[in-house]
Amino acid sequence: MVATKLKRLSVAVDDKILGILERLSKNENKTISDIIRTAILTYAEIMTGGEPQVETIKKYEEFLTRRDHVIVDLEIWIALLDFINETGNDKLWKTIEEIGYESGLEFKVKGLTLSDVLKSLEFKNILKEKTENGVTVLILTTRNEINLITHYLRGVFKAMGISADIISGVRRLVIIEKEKEQ
Repeated sequence: MVATKLKRLSVAVDDKILGILERLSKNENKTISDIIRTAILTYAEIMTGGEPQVETIKKYEEFLTRRDHVIVDLEIWIALLDFINETGNDKLWKTIEEIGYESGLEFKVKGLTLSDVLKSLEFKNILKEKTENGVTVLILTTRNEINLITHYLRGVFKAMGISADIISGVRRLVIIEKEKEQ
């Protein structure tokens, strides 16, 4: 093994950071220098994704620790949606719209826009959103999500006071926001 020439670097830290470094050093049975090198390499690896991936990881962690979201295998998701689409009745779709309405109230209180809501659904890997000239195209993960997402969005739109047409495609929804009357 060839020895790597290391350069000495001095870094000023406060008591909190020093305590963290000492705790990690003890727990990992590594030197503080090793901990710092690993942290820098890990940070560089995380940040090379083009967007701040640390924030993305924190969002996923928040979703999962609140325990109001689950991660579902795509094949299971498709099977569930197939079953729902085959057996779903008006009561089910009304319930989905009510859930959308409740979500929409939460979004409205938080001051979110339609774009923010769609970005949230995109983050949850339900769809991809593209907006151009007031027309939004939602590309869904699977084609059998059309009914579910349409009814959910109807509820969201109602709660947020958004007037929009939702046009269904094979694996996409087109949303055309209507002009607000003065």
